[in-house]
Amino acid sequence: MGPVALIFVAIYGLLRGWPHMLPYAAGLYFFMLLDHRLHILFHRVEQLPSVLGWFQQMHRIHHETHAQNFFFVSGLIWDVLLGTAETRRPRRVRKASA
Repeated sequence: MGPVALIFVAIYGLLRGWPHMLPYAAGLYFFMLLDHRLHILFHRVEQLPSVLGWFQQMHRIHHETHAQNFFFVSGLIWDVLLGTAETRRPRRVRKASA
């Protein structure tokens, strides 16, 4: 993801000027790092409190419904706008024993 972000930093630098590019690049890097650290936290901690717990639940649903949720928690707005949001876990079908 980092190399792709460099493309956006370069475009921003070309459009707004190179002195403005450094704060933009730092902000972009910070939020990518934050997203990565939250992802690790969601997998390592059993149950987080309050808002983080809601994000953790949405993250788990995302892992169980890849076919419906393409944009994960940080893109829930896009999921809603594009009609790809799924907030219920899929039913697991039990196989009949032979």
